[in-house]
Amino acid sequence: MSLFRGRQNVYAKRCYSKKDNNTYYTPTCGNFKKSVCGKPNIKCGICEYGAPLTPYVIRGHLENKSEHGEGVIGVYPILEDDTCYFIAVDFDGKGWMDDIAAYRKVCEAHGVPVYVERSRSGNGGHAWVFFDEPAPAASARKMAGIFLTEAMSGRHEITFKTYDRMFPNQDLLPRGGLGNQIALPLQGGPSKEGSPRRAKLR
Repeated sequence: MSLFRGRQNVYAKRCYSKKDNNTYYTPTCGNFKKSVCGKPNIKCGICEYGAPLTPYVIRGHLENKSEHGEGVIGVYPILEDDTCYFIAVDFDGKGWMDDIAAYRKVCEAHGVPVYVERSRSGNGGHAWVFFDEPAPAASARKMAGIFLTEAMSGRHEITFKTYDRMFPNQDLLPRGGLGNQIALPLQGGPSKEGSPRRAKLR
């Protein structure tokens, strides 16, 4: 909770639809009733009924046993003042391990510690950089962009095909919105599967 810090008054929860056989994330709500919910006039980002992230919720995430990951949670990185506690870069698809390793090498060359997490699907990963204090989202994203460009110039095989997006993906918080969300690592199911989920980076 001290590292993966996002919006404190709301978080995202993974849900599963039997009808569509599909999973999705939705903002948590402390009082989701049609008589109370002000959507669409009041957006979730400014609603007073958001549910805060608690140790109890985190425990459920870490111990999750749902086949579809129901109860797994995510956070909204960009805070109300357009700052963030981390910047995460998402790589997906064939060759992602080589690309994320090159990105990590550049970060470390600049004295910036970076931590790599394999995604739930196993076909991609996130490179996390954490800040001791909230940093402007625009500055964090600019730094990550510079490191990506340097990694690509140093390794010509990188074409950004595996680069997907950043978290946060905005410099400024959308009016009344929450910005994009990122699922937290160490999910109860995938984390217990062992070595197939561990990325062996060069």
